[in-house]
Amino acid sequence: MNDELLKFSKIFFNIILDLLIIIISILLILGLYSLYQTKINKKLYTNYFGYTLLNTETGSMEDTIKINDFVLVKLDAKYDENDIITYQTDNALVTHRLIEIRNEYLVTKGDNNNTIDEPIMKEQVLGRVVKILPRIGIYIKVVKEPIVLAPLCILIILVVLLLKDKEVKKNEKKE
Repeated sequence: MNDELLKFSKIFFNIILDLLIIIISILLILGLYSLYQTKINKKLYTNYFGYTLLNTETGSMEDTIKINDFVLVKLDAKYDENDIITYQTDNALVTHRLIEIRNEYLVTKGDNNNTIDEPIMKEQVLGRVVKILPRIGIYIKVVKEPIVLAPLCILIILVVLLLKDKEVKKNEKKE
């Protein structure tokens, strides 16, 4: 019974370790791709298979979208009046509600704003918001802090090293 439990725990930890390595690798690849898109290609957003993920930095869309919520935007999506769209102005991205379509111009307004925005051209629209992810920005900001990120990385490395060391010692005992 003890050998079976030991065997099961070894398999379980190896699967968890493999999953952690896969997840970290995917996040690293996505991070490098995002860095390439924003820093080298000088884009304000990263295109992930026709979608982008944006952090809300102002309260102009509260109570619908709060500060530090993330929005998933379908790029080049069709939109109608009352949809929430993201568009580019100068060097910024704005996510507001589309309140009127006037031929080639669109009129938007933040739900929490008192006035409408300056009309924009249809070509300025990045896409339509398809999902709001509440409070994700808070967690990302916390994890990005060096005082949190450094110990987290060290902890992950130590856990991986300890699990591998434990496995090596078990294999040495068997031999």
